Amino acid sequence: MAFVQPGGRRFYYLDRGEPGNSAVLLLHGFNQTAHSWDDFAPRLAEAGFRVVAFDQRGHGESERPPDGDYGREAMADDVVRLADDLGIQRFSLVGMSMGAVHATLTAVRHPARVHSLVLVDWAPEVESAGVAAIAQIAPLAFDSFDDAVAAMHAFNPRRTRDNLRARLGHSMRQEADGRWRWKVDAAGLTAHPRFREPPESMWTAIGQVACSCLVIRGADSELLSAAKAEQVVARFRTAELITIPDASHSVAGDKPEEFYAAVAPFLMRTAR
Repeated sequence: MAFVQPGGRRFYYLDRGEPGNSAVLLLHGFNQTAHSWDDFAPRLAEAGFRVVAFDQRGHGESERPPDGDYGREAMADDVVRLADDLGIQRFSLVGMSMGAVHATLTAVRHPARVHSLVLVDWAPEVESAGVAAIAQIAPLAFDSFDDAVAAMHAFNPRRTRDNLRARLGHSMRQEADGRWRWKVDAAGLTAHPRFREPPESMWTAIGQVACSCLVIRGADSELLSAAKAEQVVARFRTAELITIPDASHSVAGDKPEEFYAAVAPFLMRTAR
């Protein structure tokens, strides 16, 4: 684990695998961290890739932008700055939810840099009920870490308490009043105009992606319907869809074995 400062800002990242291997960059979702990929990244590195996961701006241990810029384009360009700092010229991208937005825009804005794209449980238009359910979690504070683990297990019982404990240890902190809160700058992110932009811009961006794409959907996703997932695939020039049974929105954490089995072969074909 290390810190890097692309563009003069501090970013936390995890770098696994040999530097000369084909690179895959992992972009987490809202209120997550680089450690959201801890079930997936080590296995991918063992398969012969260089795998880099990082806390996006305003998340985890990475800095909050002093200018409050959480624009989609700025966060996409962070990916390229990080790659430049690490000496990575070309890479594939795996983006989950919010990270899928930034992965898509990176592929559009820097097509010569991106081998291939994996988008996890995202479309430009997602189910409002699922968004509302997730939004209720972000402002919560807990009297103890165990209380936080219990609450998140009730929210998503597919994950074991040990798994949740490991992930929450990186996305929460105990503050001066003794209570446990999320590290994410939820107020800054949700106040940004990006959340009020019409979906048409991202539908258009999908159609501009030149590389091959794999779309992953959790069969029980609260955010991405089967119909919307099909629409996403249809907009790409080259794309395929895999639905993971008994997985919710957090596919990689809910079903790590099935997620790896779906994504790794695609990257083996397209990321080198």
